[in-house]
Amino acid sequence: MKITDLSIDNRTAVVVLTLALVVGGVLAYISLPKESEPQIEIATIVVTTVYPGASPDDVESILSQEIEREVASVSGIDEIESISTEGVSTVIVEFFPDKDIDEAAREVREAVDVAKTEFPADVEEPIVSDIDFADFPVLTVNLLTDGSLTALRATAEDLQDEIESVSGVSEVDLLGGLQREVQVNIDLAAMQGYGLDPFDVVRAIQKE
Repeated sequence: MKITDLSIDNRTAVVVLTLALVVGGVLAYISLPKESEPQIEIATIVVTTVYPGASPDDVESILSQEIEREVASVSGIDEIESISTEGVSTVIVEFFPDKDIDEAAREVREAVDVAKTEFPADVEEPIVSDIDFADFPVLTVNLLTDGSLTALRATAEDLQDEIESVSGVSEVDLLGGLQREVQVNIDLAAMQGYGLDPFDVVRAIQKE
């Protein structure tokens, strides 16, 4: 017996079954939890290393190439890319999607530990991090004013405090505006007359 013949002979049952499936699907869709900002994992590890005062060529030869050479031994790598700028080396390691991100970070960190034994003494500790969309800003607020930038900064700081007080807000970064600054101009002759040096002035300011 063909399925079409069976469906025709049991029309009522087929209609009831179809309605049940439709209603069940609608109810399941409505009750299914949904996130506006779902957690997304990208199998990419970034290694950032700071070498103060080094030229881009030195950064590439001393840091980037050394890190790439050690990290290349890690399994599951799809691509390695490095960016060498003045004083900063950034190595981006992309893994295949089936690579566990925690395991990838651990293996890259171990490889970097081996590489840094060849670094000069004044190179800062490399930072190994993964790309987490939870750290990306989900809301950007721009403020404009016809008045002073100092007043705009004060308004932005008040708004920052208000937003940070909202439940669920992790962090609010403030960029731009003018911050108040106090300059202290020292009269060297007068200071020497009092038997003081610039560090005495600095310490006095810090105490206050």
